[in-house]
Amino acid sequence: MSTGDPAREVLNDSCQDLMLICENVRDTFDKAILKFKTEAGLSSMDIKK
Repeated sequence: MSTGDPAREVLNDSCQDLMLICENVRDTFDKAILKFKTEAGLSSMDIKK
């Protein structure tokens, strides 16, 4: 038995945090790919996503 927040609320908060982390990882990845392509002088057609 828990005396803290209801399990549903904790799970919802955790899922929201996970979603934000995933969005941040995707944004960081996309920026790294763009930087790589720019520095290598490649067009978007040269490398498939």
